[in-house]
Amino acid sequence: MKRSRILVSALAAMVVATALVGCGKKETPQNASETKGGKKIVVWSHLTDDEVAAVKPIAEEWAKSTGNTVDVLADKGDFNAFAQAANSSKAADIMFGLAHDNLGAFVKAGVVAEVPSGIVDSSKYNQNIVNAVTVGGKTYAVPLSQETLALFYNPDKVTTAPTTLDDLIAQGKKVGFKYEAKNLYHSYAFLSGFGGYIYKDNGGNIDPKDIGLGNEGAIKGYDVLATFGKDLGMKSSVDSGIAGGEFKAGKIGMYISGPWDVEGFKKENVKFKVAPLPSINGKPATPFLGVQAAFVNAKSKNQTEAWDLMKYLVAHSEQALYDKGHRIPALKDSKLLSDLSKGDLAAFIEQAKTAYPMPNIPEMGAAWKVNDSLVQLVDGKMDSKAFATKVVKDINDQLSQQAK
Repeated sequence: MKRSRILVSALAAMVVATALVGCGKKETPQNASETKGGKKIVVWSHLTDDEVAAVKPIAEEWAKSTGNTVDVLADKGDFNAFAQAANSSKAADIMFGLAHDNLGAFVKAGVVAEVPSGIVDSSKYNQNIVNAVTVGGKTYAVPLSQETLALFYNPDKVTTAPTTLDDLIAQGKKVGFKYEAKNLYHSYAFLSGFGGYIYKDNGGNIDPKDIGLGNEGAIKGYDVLATFGKDLGMKSSVDSGIAGGEFKAGKIGMYISGPWDVEGFKKENVKFKVAPLPSINGKPATPFLGVQAAFVNAKSKNQTEAWDLMKYLVAHSEQALYDKGHRIPALKDSKLLSDLSKGDLAAFIEQAKTAYPMPNIPEMGAAWKVNDSLVQLVDGKMDSKAFATKVVKDINDQLSQQAK
């Protein structure tokens, strides 16, 4: 199941991608004595209907143990709908499952409660995961799972996975290599590897006034993408469906994608192995990191019960997240993560350590404007320097529109 990244804007409607699933081990909540019975806690979810059905028993076990009641509902609405409902009696107490790059828009709208002390132990996560759920130096969500990109390769065509960018291009010319190069989400590692960046990240504080997609490093990255288009056939007509299809059919030997493709490939008996992306400019690749998370509605009148339920769901959902959604755990000392590190997801787990969390500020929505022009770069209709200038102008124009 492919997870689509979400276009973020505090001023535009958006759909929230989610990650919660589960039917975990049934135990009495550790903090059951701290909750007061008789409260009704509402959980909204953008899970599939099957996943919503799976999480209900976990929540209901907590409710039974605490004397409360719980409704777990499939939410088909968007950002505006949640923000508008936040002050009403119909609003959810918990949103369980959120692509972290949406978080800043929710925080700006004032509908996300800061995570209380004792809920998240930051030492149990890699720092980039902590950064993903931090806005303005404060933690606003609980990490659930993580995902990033890696290199799929056909072992019949590729004896040894490339470890450098030059090797990737050289082998790609021999065995075929494609991915959705026209998409910033998929191509970011080739920009960041040379020093390009979306917005300047000052120790977790992201500055949207400092755009790094027009600097010299970004231009070098654009040169690489132009090469992909010219020499490897990654024109604007190539999307993930086409590239993945060619990989499955054995027409190409290498393909960049995420962990969502693993189970499908296994079921279709596709020959594949997965390796971390090759080093770029002598350093480990830094593709985007996506973190699925959960938050409590700042307007909820049931803060104590909501956070207690949150802790229970997080504690009991890890295995279910993997069983139902093939999600990679966020906790670095997780036994499940350790077990998965020995299998097909090992490369993604390793790559995630150096991945960069997509900026979680509302201004990230403007950055995706890059995709409107990337098609011209990969099709050879614009050189890298001109492209860099256009990209920065387009983003600034979009930011100006958002500010109105």
